[in-house]
Amino acid sequence: MPTLFISYKRGTTSVAAVMEKLKAAHYRVWFDRDDIRLGDQDWQAKIDDGLVRCDAVILNITPAACQSEYVKYEVKKARELGKPIFPIILEKITDYDAALRDLGLPERQHLEDFTDGADRDANIAKLLSDLVAGGLRVTPHDRRQQRDRDNPKYVLHQTYLKRLADRIGTLSLAQITPAHAPVILLEDVYVDSPTELVIDVIIHDWHVVDFEVGPEITPGWQRMNRGLLPSLETLNLEHAPFEILIDKIEDEIDTFRSENPNALPDGLREDIQQAYNNPWRNGDKTNQIYLHLKHLAAASSRLVILGAPGSGKSTFVKFLALCLAGAGIDGWERAANLAMLDNWPHGALTPVYVELRRFVASKHVPADLATPATADHLWAYLRDDLLGDDLNAYADDLRYDLEHGHALLILDGLDEVPVPEGKLKQR
Repeated sequence: MPTLFISYKRGTTSVAAVMEKLKAAHYRVWFDRDDIRLGDQDWQAKIDDGLVRCDAVILNITPAACQSEYVKYEVKKARELGKPIFPIILEKITDYDAALRDLGLPERQHLEDFTDGADRDANIAKLLSDLVAGGLRVTPHDRRQQRDRDNPKYVLHQTYLKRLADRIGTLSLAQITPAHAPVILLEDVYVDSPTELVIDVIIHDWHVVDFEVGPEITPGWQRMNRGLLPSLETLNLEHAPFEILIDKIEDEIDTFRSENPNALPDGLREDIQQAYNNPWRNGDKTNQIYLHLKHLAAASSRLVILGAPGSGKSTFVKFLALCLAGAGIDGWERAANLAMLDNWPHGALTPVYVELRRFVASKHVPADLATPATADHLWAYLRDDLLGDDLNAYADDLRYDLEHGHALLILDGLDEVPVPEGKLKQR
């Protein structure tokens, strides 16, 4: 959600009305009287932090503001940080160019004149339009982060997530015990799906100085192709999820040091037994973290999971969707959440779970196998079949999430699609 820094000269009463309109439009505002507390000794650092964290500055121009050293400093700092500045005139100025010079802004810059109270609503609408044009739009995703139960779109989003969790979040044991078929929670029986990959690290002076991802090697052996393994970029994997896992190793090292204050990083001045018991002495450490599907899913913008029937592909993607749904549901008390994903850095993306066999069997897929199914066909299926009439008003928000990186699209069961194998490959 965009944060707007409110720059003004204290005593300017009309700034309050501007702020309330911005809040009503669901922008987050940084305002010194709200964000600098009584007793804060370094208020200048608080202002600097507000400017660093904000997405733009709303500069409220008055004659007093043009002479304020504090306002001039905020403008100067904002320009140094490259923050966009939206200047609005709250009180009459006799010389616009001089006012801009006093504030350190380029002359001939466009200004919005808010001095006529009768045009205030139109001026606010123009400011909001300028913010959107400047890339500072409050998105449906932003509004959901406010968890506003009075927002009808948020209520629809909650309904969508709860229905998805009900649909994929349990397992029935009817095939095992037909007479007594208990329903169990997916997360209670889920087991991580291993991969062939591990993380190796290099330790120096109690810190991880480098790491690589590669196939597991026999314990006790050293990897002979150190430095020759493909990079994360080559593997199309993102760095951030692996940094989370490396931080966990750093935490283990810190715990070991606190429990073994006499341990040395190089092990050279320790006796043999001490050195043997020090797993974090300098050097290469192989097979430090065994990577599972959830780790690779967190690091991949696109992931294809292959495996024999019954190998756990569908269980994993349902578990992933359930964790994301749980992260977004108000009052969710089940264990399935982002913490169970271990190194997920993307937040509560909207999960969109599609069983391909149902999609292919729907009216939205061309009957002629020579005609490829497209994203438009998939969207028609999501809108009409997955959402249905009662969630039709949610369709625009879901499409926005899909098109702007706020959703995770999961296509499950390619091997269950009722199409002959040769024709399936063709499609």
